[in-house]
Amino acid sequence: MLATKILKNSEYDLLYYVGYIIFLIVSIFNTSLYSIYTVKTNSIIYIFIILIFFIRELIGEKQSVIHYIIISLGLLCAMLVGVSAQSTMMTMTIIMVTLLGKTNLRTVMKLTIIVTWISVLFIVLSSKVGIIDDIVFKQGDRIRHAFGFRYVLFLPTYLFNLVAISIYLRRENISYLSIFFYSLLNILLFIYSNARLCVLTTGLLLLYIIVYKLKHYHKRNYYNQSSKHNKLLTLFIPIYPVIGFFSLYAIVYYNDHIKWMKILNELIGNRLLIGNRSYNIYHFSLLGNSNISWVGQGINISGEKIYDVVTYVDNVYFNFLQKYGILVFGFLLFFLTYMMYRCYLENDKILMMIMIVLAVHGFIDDLIQHIQYNTFLFFIIPLCFKRTTNKIITNNVVNLKKNEKFF
Repeated sequence: MLATKILKNSEYDLLYYVGYIIFLIVSIFNTSLYSIYTVKTNSIIYIFIILIFFIRELIGEKQSVIHYIIISLGLLCAMLVGVSAQSTMMTMTIIMVTLLGKTNLRTVMKLTIIVTWISVLFIVLSSKVGIIDDIVFKQGDRIRHAFGFRYVLFLPTYLFNLVAISIYLRRENISYLSIFFYSLLNILLFIYSNARLCVLTTGLLLLYIIVYKLKHYHKRNYYNQSSKHNKLLTLFIPIYPVIGFFSLYAIVYYNDHIKWMKILNELIGNRLLIGNRSYNIYHFSLLGNSNISWVGQGINISGEKIYDVVTYVDNVYFNFLQKYGILVFGFLLFFLTYMMYRCYLENDKILMMIMIVLAVHGFIDDLIQHIQYNTFLFFIIPLCFKRTTNKIITNNVVNLKKNEKFF
């Protein structure tokens, strides 16, 4: 049982799990219509989580100099983001990623699956029995259900993260029943929320793992396969800066008289037009902008429907650059590119494929910059400081029993 394994961990790891679970629950409920209640206690809860982590570092064993350098740089970055962009969620994301240390990431990922499932099911069922509303958005002939969340894309993005984690942990051992279950949920979300692009990227992951299973059905596990690197994957190492700079070019220079721009804008739900609208108002800055007042679609954190002209940018590259500045954006692209390079060196095709799909997903969704939507942010610091994925995921798939069960 996962609970038994967690209790056997040291107090050092246990405190991280407690802080992370609290953060995850609060973050998910903040994206639902329960936010009118949770928003009142956010500051107190975040301070409590930081206090837990502070105690954790005090009682923990003496760490290496590198460990303390990483923590110092991470906390400095968190403070700069908090002050310059006034983003509590990004500040907490940086703290979570920085303080992970050598904590068992595999356990963190399994906890993410369990906590996300329980929280999401509670919110969806609440909306169906009338405790909170199931907000319906109408865009032309499109009827889109939010299922108790403040916007229709929140639930599909949680599903994307659940699918990605399950695929990474189980690899070719993931059952066809699980793939069918996730595919069915993905189809239902397409029908009822009409989140076409988010559903498409989730479908890409599910299709990839089917092909992967068929290709490697005779192998016992991933690390017994040939160590030969796929040269084609080298083309995807710079995928984050490529898509990032393409996003910036297409948004900043958007012109509906240019045919390919107009077609692309229609395909991705006017994201280029909205981004260009935001750029004309806020532009870019070196250290970010704390005065950005984007207007998004959906329900605000106070539970009120938004009717103003939309300026919120559903593109993680443009969103991140405009809010946090050129300097932080440059560092992020560097670390993500180096992370892709490390995945290639280790021949971790599964992680690399997930990161490739995340890069594409970021073109149409900014949510993956936050840890509750994208658990794979946890890999950035360990991989960039040359820990292998096998060491990061303690008891990795080498020791993963085929009959081990989790969501």
